[in-house]
Amino acid sequence: AQLQALARAAAGRIAHLQTITAALAPAYAPAEMAQVIVEQALTTLGARSSVVLLLDADGEYLEVMHAIGYGPELAPGRRRALAANEP
Repeated sequence: AQLQALARAAAGRIAHLQTITAALAPAYAPAEMAQVIVEQALTTLGARSSVVLLLDADGEYLEVMHAIGYGPELAPGRRRALAANEP
C-alpha cells in the first residue's frame, strides 16, 4: 500500500512537470516564462501568491517579472535594489 502511494505521488509530480514543460514550450520571452512559472507554481503548490524576480546584469537590482497575489509594490517592471534593507 505504501509503495503504491509513493508511485502515485511520483506519477503526479511527473504529470505536473510535463504540464509545466508544455506551458513553457511556446514561451520565448523572459516575461512569458515568468508568467508560466508563477501560474504553474500557484496551481502545483496550491499557493495564493507567487513571484518571479530577475537579477540585473550588474547584480544590483531585482526586477519583478511576474507576480500574482501581491500589491502594487510587486507590479511587473518594479525594481528593488539589493542593498535596500527591505523584506
